[in-house]
Amino acid sequence: MKKYLLLSIWFIGASCFATEQIKDVLSVGEARYSIRELPLNQLYGHDKLSSILNQELCSASWRGYKARWELKDSFLWLRGLEKNPCSNGYEPVEAKLLFGGQEYPIKAEWFTGKIVLPVGETKYVMREGFDENDMKDGDLLGYDLEAFVFNFVDGKLNSKGVELIQKRY
Repeated sequence: MKKYLLLSIWFIGASCFATEQIKDVLSVGEARYSIRELPLNQLYGHDKLSSILNQELCSASWRGYKARWELKDSFLWLRGLEKNPCSNGYEPVEAKLLFGGQEYPIKAEWFTGKIVLPVGETKYVMREGFDENDMKDGDLLGYDLEAFVFNFVDGKLNSKGVELIQKRY
């Protein structure tokens, strides 16, 4: 128990220096999930998006935008985009600014990758023999997390299911 208390204090202390980022949102049926993945970045890199959107950045949104995604008919769709999500007002981005004459929803045919929805607790993996009373850099080796994973190829849902995500640093 003492070990977990110290780990919690250590992680809280370490995370105090980082601002949680505003996440994109994925809708699956009636459910909505915050996601860490950035499908739009596969089409446009950060610098290109910044030059197109001319957005303001804030500590909670280094990207300067928030995207709304939907899984429908076995495809990933971009439902909308707003810039400056830290501001009090909603600033929608018209689809034609990024996609020529198209309107939302946009089929995300450029996206190949995973979207991960955590379903269990994160289990941290520590260096064998670490001293819980004197934690140092290198003691934390990574984490294990059970998650529901959507795998996309060219925007089409290729597979889905529960996976054990094992991240090592």
